[in-house]
Amino acid sequence: MQWAEKTAGIMQMEGAYLQIQASKPQSLAYGLMDSPVGTCAWIIEKFHGWADNLQADGRSDIEHSFTKHQLLSNVMIYLMTGSFATSVWFYRGYFEEMPAIGEGEKVEVPVGIGNFAEPYISFPPRRMVEHSYNVVHWSDFETAGHFAAMEDAPQFVAEVQRFLSEL
Repeated sequence: MQWAEKTAGIMQMEGAYLQIQASKPQSLAYGLMDSPVGTCAWIIEKFHGWADNLQADGRSDIEHSFTKHQLLSNVMIYLMTGSFATSVWFYRGYFEEMPAIGEGEKVEVPVGIGNFAEPYISFPPRRMVEHSYNVVHWSDFETAGHFAAMEDAPQFVAEVQRFLSEL
């Protein structure tokens, strides 16, 4: 399956990020909160790698998607509030309490999917998602990546509004 192969390759390259946050969140938090440059590098690298930063000429440029003000404001929220530790504990909690959908079970709560141009980990094919979830809304997008709400706020808001209007 093409999606699974692509996802496995991406996890091979990017999986350490997820693993360190899930397995050693406190160590990571102490190290990064003690180093504003480290915190900035940790966060900005993800904005560079996971956003839809490709320009028409094929070059990647983080400022295609974000202003310096947006990027630095995001970093400063973590530094000024000391909230990096609590932000990474989510990953630890997820792996400790990972929800599992049993064979033959389905989440019946209405689900809306905005399948943006996610260069990190994309949604599985729609038929796979619909097997376990009550998908009432699905839209595929050519633009905006992992940080779709920041990359293209009007498109993101319109998509949320379309989903809510269908409920």
